[in-house]
Amino acid sequence: MAASDPLQPLLPCDPLKTSLADLGHDFARPELLAEALTHRSALDRQPDLKQAFPNGNERLEFLGDRVLSLAMADLLLRRFPHEREGDLARRHASLVRTATLAELAGEIGLGAHIRLGDSEAQDAVRPTILADALEAVLGAVFVDAGFAVAAACIERLWGTRLSAALSAPRDAKTSLQEQQAGHHPQQERRHE
Repeated sequence: MAASDPLQPLLPCDPLKTSLADLGHDFARPELLAEALTHRSALDRQPDLKQAFPNGNERLEFLGDRVLSLAMADLLLRRFPHEREGDLARRHASLVRTATLAELAGEIGLGAHIRLGDSEAQDAVRPTILADALEAVLGAVFVDAGFAVAAACIERLWGTRLSAALSAPRDAKTSLQEQQAGHHPQQERRHE
């Protein structure tokens, strides 16, 4: 891109590269990362930006959500080969929920690089925007380098979270029902 290109400020700079080092991917097409970090609200008063990314990061977020879900399912099947489907599903839901994505986005400093419009500019980026941006970045990695590279980035980012819980999380309804009935899941599992 030429130095006078209006998108030049959107392309990855040194602080962004440092923030995304945990991702483990250098973009061959940096404009994909720029798109992933452009929230729809940023398009309102910037016609050049709107022309470049008419939907902001929404399409990459849509794709990244699917890439994350498939990669996470594969990782869980490999890490927990003897676990039942219900336990795998609870682990999956816990690992791909908005709060987890927002935490990860915060840990890698993604919020400082998301382009927001005036309507979203606040002291702190909302968790849903952080989560959506991380999904969009994963979608951008997929478009830039394919599923294997995107899955490797996901494994690297979620590594400690994948290993942290020895047992699958219990959903709140099941936990409450077990408590009310006086059941203890640990005791039941020994009898299975």
